[in-house]
Amino acid sequence: MPKHLAVAITAFALVLPAGAAMAAENAFTDLDLKGCAVTDSAPPDGDENGKPEPYAWRCKGYGSWNVFIAEGDLRAGVAFSRARRFEDDYHYFPKFSVTGPKVEWRGPRRGNAIVPEAAIFRYIWSVDGRKGSVLAIARLGRDATDTCVFGYVDAVANPDANALAARVADEEAVRWVCNGNSPKWYGKVGEDFR
Repeated sequence: MPKHLAVAITAFALVLPAGAAMAAENAFTDLDLKGCAVTDSAPPDGDENGKPEPYAWRCKGYGSWNVFIAEGDLRAGVAFSRARRFEDDYHYFPKFSVTGPKVEWRGPRRGNAIVPEAAIFRYIWSVDGRKGSVLAIARLGRDATDTCVFGYVDAVANPDANALAARVADEEAVRWVCNGNSPKWYGKVGEDFR
């Protein structure tokens, strides 16, 4: 066998296991506000003596990640951080919304754990009697400036919405630049978002 062919075969064999080891895997965590720590609350509308009502929570995510939820103007805001307090911008969905019950964490496995590079969660929205569901995809970076929601998949218009969101998370999250870029729609988009 020629020497250059043997070197090429050896190099190819060394690349295959590394690529296979870096394939994205997933894990799920619950997103139930009843089990989350209240981080901010305010008295009921106009009643300074009333019992404070929570409007922001910190929920345990995967590994060192936390999921922060805030509610305002009947919309759910979501943020991801490793910090115990979050004071940067939440990502609010533009329609009246709440969050779904789970977060999917995606990234390569290193040892016994996944190193999350992306998270997928659900906004359940309703406006004027219409209802729907959108999967939001977040890039998980080193800090708040490098972590953001970058994609949406309309879960009603796409019968394969979960698989599409996972593929987008795996292929786009590490390349997405958060600073100044708005989330992009992937797949089919229903009338409510055109």
